[in-house]
Amino acid sequence: MAIRIAIPGDNKKLVALSKLTPMDGNISICIQRDPDFFSLLKKKGCPQVFIAEENNEIIGCISIVQEEMVIMNRPISLNYICDLKVHPDYRKKKIGTNLCNAMHDHLVKTGADLVFCTVADGNEKVMPLVFGKAGIEGSINVGPFYVLQLLPKKKSRVGKDLQIEKFKNQEFLTDFYRDFSERYVFHPASRPDTYENCVHFAVIKNNSPVSIITLFDPENLKQYVLENIPWYYKILAKILRWAKPLLHTPYLPHTGEHLRMLYVKDFGYNPGEEDAFMALVQFARTYAYENNYSFLSVSFHETDPLRKKLKNALSFPFKSHVFISSLKNNFELVEKMVAKNAFLDYSLI
Repeated sequence: MAIRIAIPGDNKKLVALSKLTPMDGNISICIQRDPDFFSLLKKKGCPQVFIAEENNEIIGCISIVQEEMVIMNRPISLNYICDLKVHPDYRKKKIGTNLCNAMHDHLVKTGADLVFCTVADGNEKVMPLVFGKAGIEGSINVGPFYVLQLLPKKKSRVGKDLQIEKFKNQEFLTDFYRDFSERYVFHPASRPDTYENCVHFAVIKNNSPVSIITLFDPENLKQYVLENIPWYYKILAKILRWAKPLLHTPYLPHTGEHLRMLYVKDFGYNPGEEDAFMALVQFARTYAYENNYSFLSVSFHETDPLRKKLKNALSFPFKSHVFISSLKNNFELVEKMVAKNAFLDYSLI
């Protein structure tokens, strides 16, 4: 077995490997990457992909993306670790361990400091590899994120006197989100291509936006196939399919079928305008229904007060843990982030 850096010519084999390696967890989803394995990584930042190869076949991979983030209002470069995949026929042969060692050596050699990864709730077996003796020693859980898969609605309860418009002023939007994001201890930095292929809606009052929401469909970067869900979600999905003619619920896929997902990629609102944002979420649910999506996905850190405002909304919640470590023992900075409100763009995770 040999480990090397991936090249564009490896794309087809990496796409095939993704289809064989669903993401384990309480909710199991296979995230496929047709037609370009690398495009999702490039959307996040500057990637490096390591592959394990045997007999001219790719049997495993791991990716590192150097991503510009903001921590406590300071721009910082972090390294996002993802795509740890091992071919089912080669498991328990230390392929993952060797890939993590190669990842660690690369990060040390390039002088990297902060690294982070997201782990689906229930996927404990990945942690000893990424943050353990095979990878990076020491990690801190900055708290779980709750990714709410909201059911689209045919009609939403949006106030008739509320003015909602499609918004296209990119410069205003970027500044608006930058100011709003100061409430988060940890969030992605805006890039020139951050909002490409997105649609934006705003609540307008006195000719000015007081809340904006940005929606994004990552279908051309990644595709979801539902592998397995807990029994109680299966029962709920079955009931909703049966009640579809009455409740006008969206199509809910069976296991093995593709999920059409629309993401709330970003949002913001002026002080005291939380209700305007919640109205935009309801508006987005109708937009998702009209465009044949199965779910509208919006994520909140466990400390975010907005999560409580949606606690009664019908959704299939997905829990994700975020772990951060420092190769240069900069744990004082990391510890300041624990249990603090943070924001991640789950459309690219």
